[in-house]
Amino acid sequence: MSYVERALYDYVKKILTEGLQVLFSKRFIIFTILLLVSGGLAISIVVLEGQQDIDFETIRNAFILLTSISFGFIVAGFLAKRFLSTFLRFIVMIIAISVALGLGMISIIFDFLTNPITLFYLEIYPIFCFLLWTALMPIASFGFAKGLFYNKVIGSALFLGKPKEDNKAIFSGIFALLTIFGMIIGVYLFFRSELIIIVAGGLAIVMSILIFIITIGKLFKNDTLNSSFSLFFTVSALPILTLLALSTENTTITILNYGLLAFSLIYTAQGQAKRARGTSKMSEEEIRIMLAKEKHEQKTTDDPYFVNKILRFIGSEGIVLIFLGTFLGYISLQLQVARDIPVARDIDLGLPGQIINTTFHNLFPGFTAGQIYQSISIIFIFIIILIISITYIIGPGVRRYFTADLYRFEWLPSYDEAKAYFEKVQSGEIGIKNVSADVIKTVGSAALASAKSAGASLINRLLRRGNENEKE
Repeated sequence: MSYVERALYDYVKKILTEGLQVLFSKRFIIFTILLLVSGGLAISIVVLEGQQDIDFETIRNAFILLTSISFGFIVAGFLAKRFLSTFLRFIVMIIAISVALGLGMISIIFDFLTNPITLFYLEIYPIFCFLLWTALMPIASFGFAKGLFYNKVIGSALFLGKPKEDNKAIFSGIFALLTIFGMIIGVYLFFRSELIIIVAGGLAIVMSILIFIITIGKLFKNDTLNSSFSLFFTVSALPILTLLALSTENTTITILNYGLLAFSLIYTAQGQAKRARGTSKMSEEEIRIMLAKEKHEQKTTDDPYFVNKILRFIGSEGIVLIFLGTFLGYISLQLQVARDIPVARDIDLGLPGQIINTTFHNLFPGFTAGQIYQSISIIFIFIIILIISITYIIGPGVRRYFTADLYRFEWLPSYDEAKAYFEKVQSGEIGIKNVSADVIKTVGSAALASAKSAGASLINRLLRRGNENEKE
């Protein structure tokens, strides 16, 4: 494999392997099993309803069980970092899940259809998780794109020999074509009859034009950020726009949608993997020292969007649990709507039936959960691109935050120069003996230039740190 191929392969492999290792580690295995069992139970009941005589109460109770476990995950996630003891933290999380599950069981046993607990677990909470997951996924996708290009090793391999002055994104030609494809889909969606899809189509057109300008380096003089934007649009907006344009109940589309969701969950877990494994072996005193260091780092590190502060406040375990709970709540709504749409059609025909989530049905009549998810996702993706673009233009701290520290090896000749040189070697115009001398000469000059550049960079960094200490 080439350096670039190996770098990309290692990045994706790390996400999948470490993410799954975290979800099935001793620390999270119970929660993962709860997610799989409760989710599998709800899926089985919804699937079997059309084949066997399963009454509405059984289906409703299965969803209450599912969402109460999900709610317990989220509560436990917010409590996770409040306790330094690993054992005590685990006990508190189990208690939180048990209490949430107990409330759900109470609403099932007493069977009050107007019970506020039932309304919360069955309708309000799934919609909340649906919207929260829809907002979190674009953020995670941008983190995926930024993590690839800003990684010291992988980013250096990808930008090998690319001058900093070249503001275009890498693979800018391919990315530019993809933005044009996104624009075409946006135009198609804009002329649909449904208002929310029209809005998504209009934003897709504007977003595609903006990303096209960014990709070719005409807006920001930062090729790393431009590449991140281009990849972000490609891996998040483009698949969603395609799924929205193919809006259908086709099984293949549904499986693809769930596949994207599962990858997002695994990626999020992987993002906290290193940190979660590190704290699991620490004593309480070591954790206190780590937290004190983190508090100091918050003052000296650029964090314009408060992402690191939020992550540190919740903690690595808490983040994973909150994502597990939100994912489970989102799946609950997906299953509810998948089951309710055929029932709603039967009701329109005068046949008996009961809808589980009447709130969602009244808000978005006739829409699948996937269509609403995709439409709202486009809105969130557009907002993220807009916020980052505006803050990058007006905020020096944001520009520092998005400045990549990579080894570019700019002393390498350009591709055209290297190609012309090796063609001369191949034709015999340049002797083989001269090649090694040329390489030594080029590397020697580059080493001297790099040393000067590194020295200047170190001096600037020390001066900046001195100014920051004076301000404190």
